[in-house]
Order: sequence, then C-alpha cells, then structure tokens
Amino acid sequence: MSRVHGTENTQPLQQSTSTSATDRPGAAAHLLQGVKITFSPRIPPAMAKRFNARLLEQLSTKAAYVKDHEKDQVNRFRVSMSSNSIARNAEGKVPLKQLLDPKVTYLWSLNKPRAGELPELVIGVEHPDNKKNLMGHATLFASDEAKNAIVAGELMFEKNDWVIDNCSGRFGRGNTAAMDKHDLLQLDLVDLAQAYFNDNTDLHIAHAYHVGK
Repeated sequence: MSRVHGTENTQPLQQSTSTSATDRPGAAAHLLQGVKITFSPRIPPAMAKRFNARLLEQLSTKAAYVKDHEKDQVNRFRVSMSSNSIARNAEGKVPLKQLLDPKVTYLWSLNKPRAGELPELVIGVEHPDNKKNLMGHATLFASDEAKNAIVAGELMFEKNDWVIDNCSGRFGRGNTAAMDKHDLLQLDLVDLAQAYFNDNTDLHIAHAYHVGK
C-alpha cells in the first residue's frame, strides 16, 4: 500500500534531571507536531500469512480491570503510530529512536481495530496524576468505550537494544479463548507486536519477551 510521508520530526527528546522514570517520560508528544499525512496501515508482511484483519479483531479483549482513577482518563503521553498527523521519515516510519529516552520504561498497546480497520499501535508512560495515582495500560485509549486490545506490555532499552514484553495485568494474557481456537500462544501475540513496531517505527525491536504460556 502506498504511503504519502510528512516531514521528519528531528526535535530531540527533552531530558530531565529527575531520577524517577515516571517524571522523565520524554518528549514523545512532539511526534504529534508533524505535518498531516496520509498513512495506509497494513499487517506487517512478516505476519501477514498468519494473521488477517478478521482474526486480529477476534483476538482483542477487554481490560482485565480498570482502576477508578483511570476511568475517563487518557494517558497524557499517549501517541498512536496510526495517526495521520504524526511525523514520519522518508521510509514512512515514525522516528521514535531519537525521541524516546533509553532510561524510561514505556507502555505499549496493540489496540483493537475498528470495524474495517487494522490494530492501532500506541505508546505512553505510566505517569502519576495529581494524586500520585499511576496511569497504566487502561489509559492508552481514546475513550473508555474503546478499552480493548490484542496484547500490551512494556518497551525498554536493555543491553544496547530496545525490547518489548507482555507485562500488562490488563491485556498481557490476551484473549485466551480465541487464542486456543486458533492455536496461538502469548509469544505469538508479542511477536506480532514486535513486527508492528519494526514495520511502523525506526525503533528496531531486537527481542520480544513473554510471560506466561
């Protein structure tokens, strides 16, 4: 599918002197300052033989739980890799590498696709609200009605590589009934997310770890 690209956002990540990772979420929101573009989402080629749009919709699941302070809240560092107003480089990829802080552990979620669309890859930060309650994976959605995802976890920099896992109490296990029906494991969902990162961003994910079966 063709993609019409915007101008690459080269603004560096804003660093902080704070020692707390949640106080140093970085300038991921700067990605939204990119010019409007037309983006044609696709299933990563490496996964296209195993996953199709219908299966991806079936694999989505509601959040296992939503904390009271997370209701009606959107993560203030939420960035969607599917946004048409996000900056992309000449290869059509979101330039995360120069914007994310290797010292910060980020949240990610592969959100349920809307009817006729494909999943939305989203990142954010587990940041505190004004009462010091942490905003977790359940806040990586545009609305409370949309709190459905295929899988979610954490994004971090380890041993000179960016890696992901499925450490999410809300979505990390996936939709076990649908997974059993299609002979899929949690590892398959994390591999799918890894392919989405590598296909849509310049942040090469070297390893995808999973917790559970």
